[in-house]
Amino acid sequence: MYLEKRMFLKDYQLKDELRTQPAVLLKGGSAIIGPDGSYVVEPLFGNEMFIVTEIETDKAVEESSTLDVGGHYARPDVFELIVHRSRRT
Repeated sequence: MYLEKRMFLKDYQLKDELRTQPAVLLKGGSAIIGPDGSYVVEPLFGNEMFIVTEIETDKAVEESSTLDVGGHYARPDVFELIVHRSRRT
């Protein structure tokens, strides 16, 4: 999301609080990330725009095999969380 102070309405309820803020409040950084976690479109900073691309739905099916929907981490014989409440030296 990209947001500048000047984008707020003149009668914005918190306009006094905005006075001390920088001109650009949110610098953007929107991106499109593929099912394998790589960027399809790199993050875009510095202006307001729409980003659009075509995606390969076959990739989503292929990558779903790497997603742990079966709850591998919910298996106590594989993964265990221990919290030590006393201070250790």
